[in-house]
Amino acid sequence: MPQSNWIVDDKGQLLVDFVGRFETIEKDFGVVCERLGRTATLPHIKKSKHDHYRSYYNDATKQIVEKRFLADIERFGYRF
Repeated sequence: MPQSNWIVDDKGQLLVDFVGRFETIEKDFGVVCERLGRTATLPHIKKSKHDHYRSYYNDATKQIVEKRFLADIERFGYRF
């Protein structure tokens, strides 16, 4: 299921005023803490080594992902 399904209404309008990204999780977590007036840390547990996500896709799998997650790709500005 596209992630945007969780944060938009039935007309496609955003229901939240901030969307954090995993790619910038530390910075975005800081934004959330600041907005809430809290101080907290976000530990990185079970870190794994892996290549950039683009290296795991070929043309066929890109098309599958693009078709299935087009709403997220467009809404959040992702690209392959």
